[in-house]
Amino acid sequence: MYSNRQFHSKFTHDSYICFHTEYCYENVYCHGSNKLFYSRECDSCIDSYFLYDCRNCSDCILCTNLRHKSFCIENVQYTREEYLKKKQELALNTRDGVEKVRQKFEKMHHNAFHKHLQLVNTTNVKGDHVYNSRNASHIFDFHDGAENVKFVHWGNDGLKDSYDVGPGCGDNSELGYEGLSTGVKNYKAILGSTIWYSQNIWYSSMVSNSHDCFGCVEMNKKQYCILNKQYTKEEYENLVRKIVEHMKTMPYIDKKGRKYGFGEFFPPEISPFAYNETVAQDYFPLTKNEAERMGYRWREYQGGQYVKTIKGKDLPQIIAEVDDSILEEVIECEATGKPFKILEQELSFYRRFDLPLPSIHPDERHNRRLKLRNPMIIRKRKCYMCGKEVDTTYLPVSEGGPASPNASQGGPEKVLCTEDYNKQIY
Repeated sequence: MYSNRQFHSKFTHDSYICFHTEYCYENVYCHGSNKLFYSRECDSCIDSYFLYDCRNCSDCILCTNLRHKSFCIENVQYTREEYLKKKQELALNTRDGVEKVRQKFEKMHHNAFHKHLQLVNTTNVKGDHVYNSRNASHIFDFHDGAENVKFVHWGNDGLKDSYDVGPGCGDNSELGYEGLSTGVKNYKAILGSTIWYSQNIWYSSMVSNSHDCFGCVEMNKKQYCILNKQYTKEEYENLVRKIVEHMKTMPYIDKKGRKYGFGEFFPPEISPFAYNETVAQDYFPLTKNEAERMGYRWREYQGGQYVKTIKGKDLPQIIAEVDDSILEEVIECEATGKPFKILEQELSFYRRFDLPLPSIHPDERHNRRLKLRNPMIIRKRKCYMCGKEVDTTYLPVSEGGPASPNASQGGPEKVLCTEDYNKQIY
C-alpha cells in the first residue's frame, strides 16, 4: 500500500523502489529485507530501524555503512540485552519517538560514506541504481538485463537496443523508442505509452497483444489498424507511408511555436493532465510559473468536500491506544491540510508491528520519500578521499551547500569513488 516502483514485494507499505521485501515500512531503495523500517539503500536486513547503506544486518538501529552486524545502535556494538533496553528507551512505537530518531538519522546519513554511483555487476554503465547490465548510459533504477540502451528509467528483467524509455520498461523488450510503460515483452514499441506484448506499434496508447498498429488507443489482439480502423496488410503499409510523409512535411506546431513532426512524442499541450499532476513533476519538479512559461498546463489541487473529524497532530501517540473507530475518522494532514483515512488493512499492519499511525497524507509521504533520492542527472565531482573525478548523482559544491574540508573534492556529503568506498566499508 502507498508504495511506488515495487517488484516481488509482500506486505510492504509506504516504500519507494524496493525489491523482494516483506513486512517493511517507509523504506527507499531497499532490497531482500524483512521487517525493515525507515531505512535507505539497504540489502538483506532484518528486524531493524533507520539504517543507511547496510548489508546483512539484523536487530540494528540508527546505523550506517555496516556489514554483517547485529545488535548495533549508532554503529556501536551491544549485547542483546543492552540492545533491547536501549531500543525500548528510543520509544520507536511512538510518533514523537520516531520523529526524534529520524532527526538524528538525518545527521548520521549526512556524515556517512556515500558511493558515487550504485552499480552492481555492471560493465560500461553510466547511471545510478543499476544491476546486472552492460553498455548503458544515463540509466536509472533498472534491475537486471539492460543492454545497449540510453536514457532509461525504471525497469527490470531485460531491455535491449532502446532509447529514451520509461518509467516502466524492460521485461524482455527490444527496440523501444520514446515510450513510457512499454515494458512487457515488446518489440518496436515506438512513441507511445502503456504498450504490452506487442510488435511494431507506433504513436499508440493502451495497446496489448497486437502488432502493426499506428495511432491506436485501447486495443487488444489487433493488427494492421490505423486510428482504431482495420485495414488489410497492403492498405496499412501504403497508408502509413502517406501519414509519415504528411507528418514530416506538415508538423504539428504548438502554442509556443515548437514543431512536432514524425519522430517526436505527443505534444504536452494535448495531455489530459496538467504538468503537476504527472510523474514529470515527481522527477523534474517545476513551479507553476516555470511550467506555464514552458507551455505546460498547471492545475491547482481541488479536493472534495469532506468534514475533517480529527487533526493529524491529535492522533494517539501509540497504536495500542487506537481502536477500530479510527476507520471512520477523516484525518486532516498535519503538513498539507488534505483529508485522508486509515484503511482496515493498514491499521492491521501498524498493530502487528507496533507502529504509530501516520499523521501525514499518503501523497505527502510519497513526496517526502522522493526527496530522499538523488535527481536523475549525472554530474562530475571529486572523491572525498583521493580527489579523483567521478560520475555521480550527488550535487556538486556549487549546488550542494557547504563543501567538504577540501572544497575541490566535493559537496556536503562524503562521496567516494568505488576504490575508496570499498577500502572504508570492507
